[in-house]
Amino acid sequence: EVVYNTLRELEIGDKKVLTAFNKIDRMEAGDQTVYKDPRSDKTVYISAREKSGLDELLEKTEETVRPGGIGPPSGG
Repeated sequence: EVVYNTLRELEIGDKKVLTAFNKIDRMEAGDQTVYKDPRSDKTVYISAREKSGLDELLEKTEETVRPGGIGPPSGG
């Protein structure tokens, strides 16, 4: 809730949101489905320690910021 309030205060509440849940290596199998952000456009589950889900995080980040998102178009 704090994140969304901050985005509204910064007047960027209309931007796409990517939620990343870290430390999935500490969860039991299947527990990651308990953690959700229903207002997020995309959600990924990662373990930085085990380098798990990082490719998906990169892919979802690219999908979230382009096209029509932030940053310069590719090739420019």
